[in-house]
Amino acid sequence: MSRSIDLFIDSDRPIEEVAAEIQRLTDVSVQAGEDGSTWVVEKAGVQADLRAHPYVSDGELRLERYRYALGSRVGSDIRLLDAPETSMLRAVSEALQQAGFPTLLVHDLQYRDHSAGTEPERQSEIPS
Repeated sequence: MSRSIDLFIDSDRPIEEVAAEIQRLTDVSVQAGEDGSTWVVEKAGVQADLRAHPYVSDGELRLERYRYALGSRVGSDIRLLDAPETSMLRAVSEALQQAGFPTLLVHDLQYRDHSAGTEPERQSEIPS
């Protein structure tokens, strides 16, 4: 089972410009993905995908205000907080924030099925 680490980025700029800013502000490489709508961010073999995200807001987790998500999967054999993917996304988040981009780092964002009439489980958010 894998988990996710997602960095949500608020910007009115086109995704190509956000990808270029990530590369300019950090020490990661950024390449256009094969499908044309995704950008692959990489550092030392650790990868994350930048794309417009499909998530909706859920209670206090206001994801709709962020246009893009930079996300990576993390295996279950390591603590999510200790994963190299988490470190890379934290560094990208800090650089983007210093450049004026609002960001939100979310650990293990998953939507679970729930019975009709019950509330979905709340997920934790860690603002960055």
